[in-house]
Amino acid sequence: MTWSIVARDPLTGHLGIAVATRFFAVGATVPHIRGGIGAVATRAFVSPLYGLDGLSLLAAGKAPEEIIAELTARDAGRNQRQLHLIDAKGRNAAFTGAACIDWAGHLIDENVSVAGNMLAGPDVVAETLATYNNAMDKPLAERLLLGDAGRRGCRRRQARQAVRRPRHPPRPGIIPGSASAPTIIPIRSPNLSACIRWRVNVICMSRRRWRRGKIRTA
Repeated sequence: MTWSIVARDPLTGHLGIAVATRFFAVGATVPHIRGGIGAVATRAFVSPLYGLDGLSLLAAGKAPEEIIAELTARDAGRNQRQLHLIDAKGRNAAFTGAACIDWAGHLIDENVSVAGNMLAGPDVVAETLATYNNAMDKPLAERLLLGDAGRRGCRRRQARQAVRRPRHPPRPGIIPGSASAPTIIPIRSPNLSACIRWRVNVICMSRRRWRRGKIRTA
């Protein structure tokens, strides 16, 4: 179960991503963000190439819809993936593959998009979007944390948030959300099962010489 929101503050130009999930090490795979360039969330059967190449294409000036068309066209595993992104101008787009596990889908609005898979239903993303839009008087980081519907619709083990200013210097990793915020909980101590699942996931993940990766065939 994974849920994410990708947004831009039109007043400050800040870009942000928040993600809540049941999966292990979500901060290493889902969010990709670069100040002054854009933000990309890649989900479901994650392809890190969507995030890496998505940011490169945004930096080259391509529109989000063009980027989705380009990334999915060359990926045989696209039907089991999700992708949503926004650029520094606020242009955004989203994609949900037809074979993603129900409930899966996304919503797009001005300067924001919400997506999820294995959720309780479409109300999760709808309520998240409404909550975000009803808090426009708050800083971007707070608005991202207010996606309370994500907490209810996704059985989370962990969550992460990242915000970048337009001139924010690029750096690896992701800023953890506040542990005191109602929608953020610290990651539980890794156990053997989680570590095994993570290793299998990494082995099966897309890479330059194997874009499709290993996906479900049934």
